[in-house]
Amino acid sequence: MDLGTYPRRATYDLKKSQAMELVRKIEHTRRYEPTPEGAHGLTTLLVLRDKVNKPFLAAACQPQRHHPTRNRTVIDQHYVTLPGTMSKLFLELGIAA
Repeated sequence: MDLGTYPRRATYDLKKSQAMELVRKIEHTRRYEPTPEGAHGLTTLLVLRDKVNKPFLAAACQPQRHHPTRNRTVIDQHYVTLPGTMSKLFLELGIAA
């Protein structure tokens, strides 16, 4: 990707975010601020990324143990059931591939 692509991508992302009412332009400036709903949605996405996606992907990259541990924590049990639950959610939302 050449350097000329980044400003275009930023412009595109800002316009899409405005259309979805996640951000609004501050009058007479080149700045944007999140709407209350946008701040809530963006915070939710960041928490999901940090607390669900990153640990889940890290666990998926590790070699599987042949024998499951007997002392699984509640969080470990949730991570075991997460792929099936996510698949069902994506099907329900109509975004499954």
